Amino acid sequence: MFTNDVIFNLIGLVGDALTLWIYFLLQTGKVKHDQLIYSVYNLVGAVLILTSLLHKWNLPSAVIEISWILISGYGVYVFFAKHWLTPSNPRYQNKL
Repeated sequence: MFTNDVIFNLIGLVGDALTLWIYFLLQTGKVKHDQLIYSVYNLVGAVLILTSLLHKWNLPSAVIEISWILISGYGVYVFFAKHWLTPSNPRYQNKL
């Protein structure tokens, strides 16, 4: 029914849509850059785009998507570090 080309293109298009949608929401003030959803959408979008590149490799595009994954992963880490490892959080006391 679906060829590999179609499946991988659909995966990449979903990744594009997620990345563009969250960027639109950022620009319109619906989300903020330090919200978890912003980093997660960017991370998932980049993973899907990179997955589509596995079918038809393109090194420059892969480099940008890997960079996007690393930066978005860092954003997820920072979010959890700020919200879980704060002095007001009881879990913080266990880390000392």
